[in-house]
Amino acid sequence: MENAIKEIEIKDLNFQYTDNLGRKNKVIENFNLNIELGKVVCLFGPNGCGKSTLLKLLASIIKENEQSITIFGKKASDIDIGYIPQDFAESLFPWLSNLDNIAFPLYVKGTPKYEARFRSKKIAFELSDSIPLDNYPYESSLGQKQLVSLARALNNSSKVLLADEPFSALDFKTSVKLILI
Repeated sequence: MENAIKEIEIKDLNFQYTDNLGRKNKVIENFNLNIELGKVVCLFGPNGCGKSTLLKLLASIIKENEQSITIFGKKASDIDIGYIPQDFAESLFPWLSNLDNIAFPLYVKGTPKYEARFRSKKIAFELSDSIPLDNYPYESSLGQKQLVSLARALNNSSKVLLADEPFSALDFKTSVKLILI
């Protein structure tokens, strides 16, 4: 498989935080990973081991110091990536309805509002019929907020989707349904 196309390639990734006292804390050290086209990968590990940090580096939310990460042969920051943060509820815009939160990536790309809302409704109903599209995030349950966040990430039409604990607030039946999609 040496010649396989790699969607994501991470070579010798190192990352450290500097705390308020100026101490350096290594989070990721000499990490290597190749993910081939069409693969689904799950990261498992104890709390605080760097899983969320790795996803933030891949999504270019945290900037890396070196060029250790490439996606489709380009810098991660040059690729359109769908990302669902662990704190998904905080990532939703409280002044937008759930439908407009889902449509937001399309609005940013200049998609006409009627088309963005139509596509967003379609994605929302494919995921679940329990998303109250006219409600605002603060009027929705935690599970509904997670579905809105997932629908928004899928609406981005990205070839790469990064999800940090994407089913943590969902019931078992909904989680299984989404895994099988």
